[in-house]
Amino acid sequence: MLKTTFLFFLISITLGSFCQKKLIDHTTYDEWQEIKNEQISDSGTRIVFEVRPLAGDGTLCVSDGSSSISLIDRGKAAQVTADGNTVAFKIGQPHDTIRQLQIKKVKKNKMPKDSAGIWHRDSDTLMLFNKVKKVTVSEKGADWVIMEFDDKDRSKIVPKKKKKCFLRKKKPAPPKKEEKGNPTLFINASTGKRHELEKTSEYVFSRNAEKIAYVRNYTVSDSLDTTSVYIYHTKNGETERVFHRAGISKNLFFDDQETTLGFMSSADTGDVKNYRLYLHSDEELIQPIKRDWLPEGWGVNDHHDAYFSPNGERILLFISALKEEEPEDTVPEDEKAVLDVWNYKDGRLQPQQLRYQKRDRNMGYMAVWNRSANTFVQVGSADLGFIGNHTMKGDGRYCVGATQRPYEKLMSWDSWYYDYYRIDTETGKRVMLAEKVQYRVSFSPDGQWFVYFSQKDTSWHSVNCETLEDKSITKEISARFDDEDDDHPMLPDPYGVAGWTKT
Repeated sequence: MLKTTFLFFLISITLGSFCQKKLIDHTTYDEWQEIKNEQISDSGTRIVFEVRPLAGDGTLCVSDGSSSISLIDRGKAAQVTADGNTVAFKIGQPHDTIRQLQIKKVKKNKMPKDSAGIWHRDSDTLMLFNKVKKVTVSEKGADWVIMEFDDKDRSKIVPKKKKKCFLRKKKPAPPKKEEKGNPTLFINASTGKRHELEKTSEYVFSRNAEKIAYVRNYTVSDSLDTTSVYIYHTKNGETERVFHRAGISKNLFFDDQETTLGFMSSADTGDVKNYRLYLHSDEELIQPIKRDWLPEGWGVNDHHDAYFSPNGERILLFISALKEEEPEDTVPEDEKAVLDVWNYKDGRLQPQQLRYQKRDRNMGYMAVWNRSANTFVQVGSADLGFIGNHTMKGDGRYCVGATQRPYEKLMSWDSWYYDYYRIDTETGKRVMLAEKVQYRVSFSPDGQWFVYFSQKDTSWHSVNCETLEDKSITKEISARFDDEDDDHPMLPDPYGVAGWTKT
């Protein structure tokens, strides 16, 4: 009898606790949360991440990795400095507010703007800013933050009203000056030091935030474009104008040593603009790329950013055919015939050609300027496009190029394939590294090793770029390196490369 009573008691408790659990239905989904945009500082002393519900306002969490966590309502898109002392982030508008405005079909440009904040380890309060478009911190520097505002009138100067005098001769109005870009603020989160600009078209940090370069492009009297490039020295607060002329400038970049600034500028007055590359170093301004180095009718491609190798001895840039003004159109739109022609010998189907039309039109091919030797080598070409900037971050002699040309027809019904080549940045010579590779590859920062996954033996292979020796590095390991649990109707993808060590 005692056992029966005890058993009934246990069943009652179990059923009671089960009945207290909330049933899951479609209304529960909005309460589910996920962690997104997690980051850790280079120093390992600061961790930031967002906790977001499926619908509603999320929370930005800032932690020291142990017990201390600061919560910031509606914080998002956080960036943490290398030393972990500063976190800059945006603050979104309340979800319910935006939803109600969307229901009322308020136009996007009339929606309330995001705010932004800066959290610093030594501060008890947040530094907050309204109407912010973009927040930027430097790669390795500490404390400096750039705020770009979504507020055209932020720095607008309201002129004082003058008393009218009918006897005084009216002075002609000064030329109308229209500046491009947005109001911008450089601010040190630790000291509070500020440098505010009425407008900037573009800006960039040097690696350790010792310098900030920025461009001011403006038009005078609706006719003459004028451009100026400046460097702001964060240590002493001085501003240096390094370039000034008619035209427009963009695509700023520093070397890692913070001694040289590169940028592109065009003096063309029409809608179609071709750019030249400029370098400023030690109060000297040069154009490193000579016209006779390029194919006839070619120039620097401004749709791709140029950049320095880590040791500053090379500039990697892209070149392409110069853009030309289209002839004046004298035919009305309704009288024009539009015709797309596809040939069975074409590698890509017509819908693919149309989809990638803009990308193909802006295509550039990588070239290398060797600084000390003052030599120029074209790496990429129409038949062999460069695989991407991320594969050439080191100071090594070689880079990797790839082509899909042999497999364009096959890819219409099969997977994507590439042939990969080793390209010598001093001579431009190409040597095959791997053929018909299906998955993403990796290239060591020193340019010595190329690794790829082979589906034939389901193992990772390494290729020595000096000797061209190809060998499997995981074949003898019993673990699987491809995702056999992926149930798509195709061969499983590899898990990927974690990264490279220095040795």
